[in-house]
Amino acid sequence: MTEDNVTRITAVFHKCRVAVESYFASRLRCSTAEAKELAQETYTALIRRRKRREVEDWEGLLWCSARNRAMNKLRQRRFRQEQDVLMFLDLETEDHRTPETWLTQEQTSAAIERAIARRPNSASEACRRRCVRAAVVTASCRLAPCK
Repeated sequence: MTEDNVTRITAVFHKCRVAVESYFASRLRCSTAEAKELAQETYTALIRRRKRREVEDWEGLLWCSARNRAMNKLRQRRFRQEQDVLMFLDLETEDHRTPETWLTQEQTSAAIERAIARRPNSASEACRRRCVRAAVVTASCRLAPCK
């Protein structure tokens, strides 16, 4: 009985193989190689099912299996795309600095600003202040990436 089912499944698959591959290619908008692979996976799934139940219409089961496989593939793609978007948004909004790092940066910046404010005002001092401020910004960016 199972050998007879394998023969029937194989005959139906060879008869419908090109149509099933075309169905996958058009429904999923995928490459020919991927469509062939999905058709082969559908065929092997039918071979595994041959022992579970008696089937009268193997061609109908082949097309139902192909439809279900295509729907699952579309769901997987949609899920992956949604996850990619969420990962991107999460990376964009996530602040990678810890509270301790942020506090240290703020305290360092405040101390340097106070020191700059106490210095006498002259042309050379203004140049030094700009250099110190640039060093503060550079040091802060080294501790945590600037955004």
